[in-house]
Amino acid sequence: MLSIGKLAAGAGDYYSAMVADGAEEYFTGAREAPGEWVGAGSDVLALSGIVDPGDFAAILEHRYPATSVRITAARSAPKVSGFDATFCAPKSVSVLHGLGTDDTVTRVVRDAHDASVRAALTIFEAEASRGRRGHGGVEVVEGDGFVAAGFRHRTSRAGDPHLHTHVVIANLVHGPDDRWTSLDARPLFHWSKTVGYLYEAQLRHELTEHLGVQWTGVRNGIADMTIVPRPVIDAFSTRRHEIEAHLEASGFDSARAAQIATYATRRMKDHSATAETLADGWRSQADTLGFDIDSVTDQLADPVLPATPVVAANIEELFVELAGPTGLTQHRAMFGRREVLRGICQRLPNGAPVEQIVRWAEQFIESDHCIALYGEQAAAIRTRDGRVISAHTDGVRFTTPDMLATERRLVGVALTGAGTGTAMADLDRLWDVVAASPTITDEQITMVLQICTSGNRVDVVEGVAGAGKTFALAVANDAWVASGYQVIGCSLAAKAARQLETYAHIRSHTIDRLLIDLDQPEHGGLPHHAVVIVDEAAMVGTRKLVRLLEHAQQADAKIVLVGDPRQLPEIEAGGGFVGLADRLRHTALTENRRQSSEWERDALARLRTGDTDNAIDTYLDHGRINISPNAAHARSRMVADWAETRTSQTAVMLASRVADVEELNRLARHHLHDTGDIADDDVRIAGRGFATGDLVLALRNDRRVDVLNGTRAVIERIDHQRRVFECRADDQHKVTIPFDYATDGHLTHAYAMTVHKSQGATFDRCFVLAGDQLTNETTYTAMSRGRAGNDLYVVDDDPRVDEAHMREQRGEPLDTLRSTVRRSGAQTMATEALPGPPAAPEVEFDDDLGIDL
Repeated sequence: MLSIGKLAAGAGDYYSAMVADGAEEYFTGAREAPGEWVGAGSDVLALSGIVDPGDFAAILEHRYPATSVRITAARSAPKVSGFDATFCAPKSVSVLHGLGTDDTVTRVVRDAHDASVRAALTIFEAEASRGRRGHGGVEVVEGDGFVAAGFRHRTSRAGDPHLHTHVVIANLVHGPDDRWTSLDARPLFHWSKTVGYLYEAQLRHELTEHLGVQWTGVRNGIADMTIVPRPVIDAFSTRRHEIEAHLEASGFDSARAAQIATYATRRMKDHSATAETLADGWRSQADTLGFDIDSVTDQLADPVLPATPVVAANIEELFVELAGPTGLTQHRAMFGRREVLRGICQRLPNGAPVEQIVRWAEQFIESDHCIALYGEQAAAIRTRDGRVISAHTDGVRFTTPDMLATERRLVGVALTGAGTGTAMADLDRLWDVVAASPTITDEQITMVLQICTSGNRVDVVEGVAGAGKTFALAVANDAWVASGYQVIGCSLAAKAARQLETYAHIRSHTIDRLLIDLDQPEHGGLPHHAVVIVDEAAMVGTRKLVRLLEHAQQADAKIVLVGDPRQLPEIEAGGGFVGLADRLRHTALTENRRQSSEWERDALARLRTGDTDNAIDTYLDHGRINISPNAAHARSRMVADWAETRTSQTAVMLASRVADVEELNRLARHHLHDTGDIADDDVRIAGRGFATGDLVLALRNDRRVDVLNGTRAVIERIDHQRRVFECRADDQHKVTIPFDYATDGHLTHAYAMTVHKSQGATFDRCFVLAGDQLTNETTYTAMSRGRAGNDLYVVDDDPRVDEAHMREQRGEPLDTLRSTVRRSGAQTMATEALPGPPAAPEVEFDDDLGIDL
């Protein structure tokens, strides 16, 4: 794993005293391996071998070693002195290194780690060594490499084995014109995740080849050795547990939040311990866990055969997998070189040399398995002060022949079906149905006329949240049925399908269930001339859409795609809904009929179209954004506000993280117990208490008992003899939920829920906990659930940051909120990039990088 953070001005003193001087062994006075100069930029300055603390401090201040002469043209030291890129071995590797009693095994592990850091750093340097010049850093120049120093350590501050290397990269780069300038930090952050994958892959290769170890499955680029049991790994992961606990309490879980949590939970160093007492303590703890380190190291010290090399046939199989539906385009239609590298690393359980992985990535990109979409572009970056500057990024995007063919089939079926006379309702019957619906609006009538009389194989309806899409579909359904057509509904979620069936009177299924039936010829396929309504179609991946459209083509049936691309996006590779809406004459429902206040409808409209700053200002002006000093305060305040409104209005609390939802539910039940609204827990199942009057949420479909994922219900009676909960669902139908369903972890409380579970639901009041997982789409979805009001609760960042690191990483809570809500998770089809380069994207970026002017 690789983490990276900015270093504040003056951090050279910290590293000189605590790292470069060799005293950063957290618990002992024993000297660690001395720091070593690394990087081609260091060679330019004739810096090599052991790091001298004075030279190190000078470089971080942009001075030539042993002088006061400045290296760059800037008149003062940079605000950001450098970047700490920390390469951390998997915990199983650290345990083997720290507990090992055989010097040979320990040396092999250490050397493997060092070799992996060097190999990964070579790629990091090649891809991220750039400089920025000119006003605002608009000019990007290629650099000769990093000026950096590496410091290896073996313990964590919690006293656990923790093999890691700090590579401190100076904010300095040598350009092709022999001028020195500040480093462009953007590619550092862009490439850090990929470089971490490469380090891990090389490490697996080294240890497999030299020790013959085996590995668990690779997850997020990381695997552990199977010889170290999971309980042992957990027992020696004190720092990880501390950081996770801090993240849990803070309400954030991004990479930046993890970095702040790392700083915030750092302990004071205990210099009373010695290397010997630490090792003895580790081995004693291992013995208690039943882990015989001597036996393990004895086995590994024996000579082993080299690992079986990956041959050409294996590589071709790998390429086929990368290019297939479950490969690089499983969740996105387009990818870049970094995703290719990570995809290869993820599929190498025994790893491989970094240089070989890079060659394979180039071979894949140049092969018939990969299609380049457009050339490198100068994407735009908008800084916090509003300036727009170029961003020299890895802009070349690719797709696969499979993905491109899938999208072309989707578009082809839709376009060739235009004007074919499919499922045209009788006009007289249609107008009779419209006349029988006195509350229907003009734009809903326009929608019904379009989809019922266009004769197109595919029609697209795009509607804002609260536009009454389901009501209009009910009218269209009546017109088609009166004209002799069979109408079938489907949606990605079973609950949404149930709502379509309940409120639009259309017999509905999940899209997966429908496709399973249609893919089996013995089931007969779609009825001839049928109409298929796909609700929340903007959440459906392209591959599922094309399968459904091709079945409709075979049956001469009609497909109506209804959704909102500004709400929750597809989980699988998508963009199909928007792509078809752009190519077909689609209907738009723009009138929000849900929110009662005009100002809130206006704010939502601004949020939907990306005018996020003005939307947030509007919510602020009306007192709908609440700022708390920490997550615990925010959750308590949410529950208090929810409790105040719940007796007179339907109310719900929403959050992005399951952990936040669980805590909100716990606090809500605590309040209800205190007020007597629910009795003491009658039964406790899977760690959750349930009582009569509890509001519960189903988390999994179980058609045997007619329970759907997302169903909310009130427990009216708990029958211990039959071992069931007798409930009344939101739509008033009776639901009987077996204890076994709850035992399997599929039943939780419903006072709070995730934003994804709330899609399609409507309440009177909605209380939303903001976090760093929010995007523009999730914020719009959450803030459009409540009719009478929607409130947003913002958590301030933790102010505790290590002295050596950037205190300015702590942003103002409203600035953080604005930046988060600007992010979009919307997807685009790969075919959109085929004609030429799309408009350069804009992203928010922290411009405080000490640019050399």
